[in-house]
Amino acid sequence: PAGLEPNGPTALWGYSGGAIASSWAVEEKEEYAPELNIVGAAFGAPERDLEASLQSANGGLLAGLIPVALSAMAKDSPEFAAALDPYLTDRGRAIVADTRQHCLAQNVLSNIWFDYRAYLNAPLEAVLAQPDIARAISDRGISGRASSVPTYVYNGVTEEVAPVSGTDKLVRSYCEAG
Repeated sequence: PAGLEPNGPTALWGYSGGAIASSWAVEEKEEYAPELNIVGAAFGAPERDLEASLQSANGGLLAGLIPVALSAMAKDSPEFAAALDPYLTDRGRAIVADTRQHCLAQNVLSNIWFDYRAYLNAPLEAVLAQPDIARAISDRGISGRASSVPTYVYNGVTEEVAPVSGTDKLVRSYCEAG
């Protein structure tokens, strides 16, 4: 109905969460949808290093993204949910569950200055070392696969949620994979 050419050229762009989707799309293209005519991609602050993003956002203005991320991963992975649950305090469990009832903006505003240390009963390092949690994060992290299309990746050096160090790791992985 829009009059678009079915195999016409397509470009991808995203920032933050949209960059996660765009970066996965360029990595998955050859195996999942080689027929797509993706001619280029640009994305910023792709947050593919979740551990770095957790630590960067913690206690900040956008820290409300942390319980949203935990909730999304728990919804996607029952193993992650089961492994995380014993590490959450009752209040932490309630906040993570409550994110499913609200839009992103409300979650962020409701949880400004969120500090995961107040909602975990163990240090973050211990939580992240739990095998099912580590696997879930790794499965959603930097894959080591290269983009099959020309890709421009950018990240502000003072980005509050996705530190440039994580984006540097992603770009290095693309370069190393060719």
